[in-house]
Amino acid sequence: PKDISGFAKWLDPIVDLLLEMEKIKPFSEEYNIADRMLQRINEWSEMPIRKNLLSLKDKEKISDLIERNRPKIAVCFNHADFVPWHMHKIAFPKLALVDYENCKNKPRYYDLAYFYQRVYTKLDEPKLADNFLELYKKMAKLPADFDERFLPVLGQRIIGGFYDNIVLKDKTDIKVHQRLLKIIFPD
Repeated sequence: PKDISGFAKWLDPIVDLLLEMEKIKPFSEEYNIADRMLQRINEWSEMPIRKNLLSLKDKEKISDLIERNRPKIAVCFNHADFVPWHMHKIAFPKLALVDYENCKNKPRYYDLAYFYQRVYTKLDEPKLADNFLELYKKMAKLPADFDERFLPVLGQRIIGGFYDNIVLKDKTDIKVHQRLLKIIFPD
């Protein structure tokens, strides 16, 4: 959306919607989700590395983050395209979520990471993204090791953002994606 004025008041209902969706059981937990994440990172990082938008070192750091936290990364049913432009206001605080063709098993917190990453980069609204994440943390019953479970998924989405920037010809300034990467690895 071009005009996001008033969007902040919808953060509570959006978090509520996400929390309800997280209750849906995965179709199957038979495959190793961390292996799939690493496979996607390898696929998504080739072009950004070749075009010097992403460093091999940063890609390896995200891969290492996934490997270190492999036992903590769970499978969950996800909308897989959970973004503001797929939400329609019905009447405050009710929302309709559309565009379900990408629904599938993904890592737990994928929708959270995707929403955060897309609001941060595509909308170029880091404060709004941070507010959403903080609200989610307050409203959800999170495990003590939430960061170890969430950050690998966010890392995968950040790599996906670099890839989208090239393949989808996303006009987002690449510096926004690089700033987001610093959240995980402040160095």
